Amino acid sequence: LKRLPSSSAPFCVYLVQFQSHPKCAMLRQLLFLVLTRVVAGTQVSGINFSVLDSNSTAAAPGEVPASLSIGFTATSTGTSLATINLPSGFLSDGNMNIGGGRRLEEDDSDFGGSAAQRRLAAVCEAYGTATVSSNVLTVPVRKVGTASTPCDTAGAAISMVLTAGTASFSSLGTGQLDFTVQTDVDNTPVSVTFTVDNSGSFTLSAIGDPITWYQGQKYKFWFPPGELMPLLETPEMTVWASVFQGPSIDFQWFDRFMVTGKDGGEYVDIRVRRHVPGMNRTDFRHNQFTQLDIKMSGRPIRRRGSQLFSAGDQVKVGVGSRTVNPPRLHHTPVLEFVMVESDSISFMVHASHAGAEFPDDFDKQVKNTHLDWINLEMVDPKKNGFKGILPQIWRVQPRTPEVEAMLIAPSKKEMAVCTAME
Repeated sequence: LKRLPSSSAPFCVYLVQFQSHPKCAMLRQLLFLVLTRVVAGTQVSGINFSVLDSNSTAAAPGEVPASLSIGFTATSTGTSLATINLPSGFLSDGNMNIGGGRRLEEDDSDFGGSAAQRRLAAVCEAYGTATVSSNVLTVPVRKVGTASTPCDTAGAAISMVLTAGTASFSSLGTGQLDFTVQTDVDNTPVSVTFTVDNSGSFTLSAIGDPITWYQGQKYKFWFPPGELMPLLETPEMTVWASVFQGPSIDFQWFDRFMVTGKDGGEYVDIRVRRHVPGMNRTDFRHNQFTQLDIKMSGRPIRRRGSQLFSAGDQVKVGVGSRTVNPPRLHHTPVLEFVMVESDSISFMVHASHAGAEFPDDFDKQVKNTHLDWINLEMVDPKKNGFKGILPQIWRVQPRTPEVEAMLIAPSKKEMAVCTAME
C-alpha cells in the first residue's frame, strides 16, 4: 500500500497492488466503495429553469405548460443521465420529447465543415426520449456527434427543451414549485425553487415590450425611443437595444438589438422588418429573410438559410428559420431567428406581432411588430461580473439613479412634472 503525494486533493490517494488471490477480492471491493464514497458528492451548477407556454414565453397560473426548459453545467466528466425530481402532480408518468437548448444544427451546403462543427458551442447534449415516473424525470445525455458516449467534458453546458409526449403537464397553480437536479456523476441533488406568478419562470428574459423576469420577479422598464442602450454587458460582449413608441406614451417595444465585442467592434445588428400597407412584394423575396434585417460585422445577411458565424474568439452567432405553432407573425408559420452564444450566456432574437396588447385589432398587431429577446441560458451573472441596465434592474449590480428612473412609466413622469408646475 503506497501513498502518492497529492497537495491539491482533499483526501489522500493510494495506489494498491493486489495479488490475484481470492482473499484480496473483499479488500479490493471495500477500497473501491470507500474511494467512490469519498469522490462522490459533486453538484451541477449554473441551473436555469423555465416553464413555458405554447408561445415559448413563461407560463402563467391557470395555464397548462407546453414545455420545460432546463439547463445546467456539468461539474464532472462522464455524464450519461440527468435526473430531475419534479413537484408532485406537475407531470404525469410517460415519455417526453427532447429538443436542443443551446445547439443549432446547420445543414447549409454553403457552410463548410461537419455538422458537429456547426453547433453553437455545445459539446454534450440531451438525446432520445426522456421519461417521467413517480415525479422523477430522467434524461439521457451524450457527447455531441456520438450515438451514446457519455459527456466527457467537465464544465460542459447541457440544456434541453422538453415537450409533452405521452406524459402531460398539469395546469399551473400559484405558489412555489420545488425541483432538484442531479446527474449520475454529479450526484448530490441541487434544489431549485421558484414562485409561480405571472412570470412562471426561474430564469430571465426580456421580451418584446421592455419587461424582464429574474428569479421569479417581474420588472417593466422604459427606454428613450430610438436610442441604443447598453442592455447587458458580459465578459465576452455587450448587448445593445433600442425601442420604438406605440400608440400611447407607455407603449414600447424593441425594434433593434446589436451585439458588440469588448473592443467595440460590431458582431451582429438585428432590426425588425414590418409588412406595412403599400409595401412592394419584391421587398420580400423567396428564400430571403423577410422578418429580420441582419448584418454580420456590417455585411447584410439576406438568404434565409441556416448559417453559423464566429464573432471574435468567444462568441458564436447562428441565423436561421423554423416552423412554429402557433405562429409568432401573421400570414406565415415560419419564424426567423438569430442565436448568440458565449461561455456565459446564450440568447435568441426573433420577431413577433403585438397580439398580446391588441387582441382584437389586426392592424395594430401588424403595425407594432417588434423583436423579442429570449434568454436561453445564463451562467451566474453576479460571479461573471455582468454589467449594464438589466443587471442593475435585477439588483445583481447596484442601481444608478438613471436606471431607477427607467422603472417609472413615462405617463407617471409627465404627471409628476405637471403636479410640480402647479
